[in-house]
Amino acid sequence: MRNTLRGVGLVWLLALLVAACQGEGSGGGPTAPTALAQPTSAVPASGSRPQGGPPQPRETATPAASSGPSPLPAGAGVVFAAANGLWVVEEGKPPRQLTAETDISHPLIAPTKAWVVYRREASGQAELWAISWAGGSPKRVLSARELPPSPTGLQSVTWGRTVFLPRSNKLLFNTVFIGSGGSSTPNDDLWSLNIETGQIKTLLPAGQAGFFVPDFDAGKIAVSRPSRGQTPGAVFVVNAEGGDPKTYLEFPPAPRRQPYPAAHWARDGSGFLLAVEQGDGLDLYRVPLDGTGEKFGRIEGQPINLTWSPDRRRLAYSRLAVPSAPTPAPAENYAVVIADASDENAQPYARGLFVNWSPDSARFVYQDGPAVYLGTYSQPTRLLGTAAGSLWDVRWMTTRALVYLTGASGRPGESPELVYRTVAGDPLLLLPKTPQPRGLWFDIIPNPYPEG
Repeated sequence: MRNTLRGVGLVWLLALLVAACQGEGSGGGPTAPTALAQPTSAVPASGSRPQGGPPQPRETATPAASSGPSPLPAGAGVVFAAANGLWVVEEGKPPRQLTAETDISHPLIAPTKAWVVYRREASGQAELWAISWAGGSPKRVLSARELPPSPTGLQSVTWGRTVFLPRSNKLLFNTVFIGSGGSSTPNDDLWSLNIETGQIKTLLPAGQAGFFVPDFDAGKIAVSRPSRGQTPGAVFVVNAEGGDPKTYLEFPPAPRRQPYPAAHWARDGSGFLLAVEQGDGLDLYRVPLDGTGEKFGRIEGQPINLTWSPDRRRLAYSRLAVPSAPTPAPAENYAVVIADASDENAQPYARGLFVNWSPDSARFVYQDGPAVYLGTYSQPTRLLGTAAGSLWDVRWMTTRALVYLTGASGRPGESPELVYRTVAGDPLLLLPKTPQPRGLWFDIIPNPYPEG
């Protein structure tokens, strides 16, 4: 699923893959307001508007091999799936191999840092395995053979979206049906799997769920289901331990097939924000858990990569700046737009595609053509890297530190490298260079973006 930064396709991936925590060299959550904020002015006034301009040349430095202990901050960790097994990197220590098993992909670190789960293939069937962060013998916790079969029996079934429930060892997942041509169809169900005990529980049966997003620590899950035909779409919340879901919002049928909306939770779990496609634009909703959902904004046109800042006071997205450009268009035909949470006071920031926010909402990553930049409101734009250097999958580890892949495109015989850097420092390799090709899957902790 990973590739080099080429065109709009990969930036969709970048926008989905984000992770963060507060403070360079320290853990903890962002210093953002915890409740659902009312719209406030997001774009600085004239004279202090977002800063662009040429990048600093030193930001194009080639990542240097880290000598000695890992440079990661205290409490942080990275897991990386390689061709020769599964590796972890943590603060003050050299890389450590967890297991030498092959064909490993999609590792995830439990929020407790007790377990690492990963995917393997066995006789054409997907299996989910778990191993202690400290090491030891891996154990199989789920096989696709154990999932309910498709109604027709003509499609294989596997799990789709997988997200850990914050502050726990419980994994949330849904299932998808895979057709003979490789096409996938969501089953719109929701399950939980306790990695510690192996207990599997159905939270919502097939056809009753949708796109799910857990809150930050209270054990609530927002589930959104788009309209289909004349059936209205809905957003509801279910408890992570089970029980009947509570509906907070229904929206009317759309003239064309809607994508699944995704909830953006407030830090204190008091509610969430949501963007729903309606006609030739997006309706923006605020959904407090002590009330009902209300529409509080709208964006005309078809913006992409729409993401609210972690403090939920700002909104960023990209829209076509060249009306005649084909769809999908190259990144250079888009403009990054920064606005209030309700899309008031929207201003173009730079040419390119928005990728993600820093956890303190003060910085963001975006792509302009082959170049990947770090944007901010108080300092000039800085260059992180270019497609020629193969930089992709940028994730925030703290408010001032990032982890990403660079160095190769994943082509046969080439090896991507895992890089750590602070916003003011030079990039450092977390794993030494070897001639052995590596996979393109990794995960990080801390991760205060539990929505996945």
